[in-house]
Amino acid sequence: MEFLKVKTRLFMPPKDDLLAILDEFLPKVLDGDILLIATKVLAIHQGRCINRGDSDKLKLIGEEADCIPEKISDPCLTIKGNAMIPNSGIDESNGNGYYVLWPQNVENLLREIHRFVMDKFHLSSLGVISVDSYVLPMRSGTVGISQGSFGFVPVIDLVGQRDLFGRPLGMSKINVADALAGIMPLIAGEGGEACPVIIGRGIGDISFSTESNQAAARPIDRKTDLFGDLLKFFHQK
Repeated sequence: MEFLKVKTRLFMPPKDDLLAILDEFLPKVLDGDILLIATKVLAIHQGRCINRGDSDKLKLIGEEADCIPEKISDPCLTIKGNAMIPNSGIDESNGNGYYVLWPQNVENLLREIHRFVMDKFHLSSLGVISVDSYVLPMRSGTVGISQGSFGFVPVIDLVGQRDLFGRPLGMSKINVADALAGIMPLIAGEGGEACPVIIGRGIGDISFSTESNQAAARPIDRKTDLFGDLLKFFHQK
């Protein structure tokens, strides 16, 4: 298994062209590769940037969140895109004076990138993941989390299979997209490295598909969610 860094020029807020960046800097991509792309550059590609001098950050957090706590502060834990994230995903780092919001319609955007790279390198299989930095409760430092994916089955369902001692598995699933996303901050860095894309190669037994990922990525019911009691503190807007 390999993870190859793709160093690019600076990606400039408030809007830049990601496809042009990929066309210029992406090395040869092979069948079965997975592209990990920083959520921030997807957002800048869409122009999802707000001038910090003209904006109220607390208001932006409330507007961008899907679910909010009783009181909005900075920093503030919110729910957006089926994830508990700080500040609705709004980020100031590497923003050049702008708040960078989360991208919209991520699956459609990843589908466009998937088609572009497939055509450029004449591929038959490719996966694409949007990755954002994430913090875990009671842990220091960041890992990556998938904000969306395309081109492969993101969750492997093991329910009904048996463990080493023949016991049937009742709930076990492997989140492929998040497992791969988790490594991106370690490989790409979190500062001024200018490596917004990672190529994952030789990942293993992945099922590639261009069908919609929405069904596999759908959040589990709050009644059966291990974190369901915590979710009660968030209110649907």
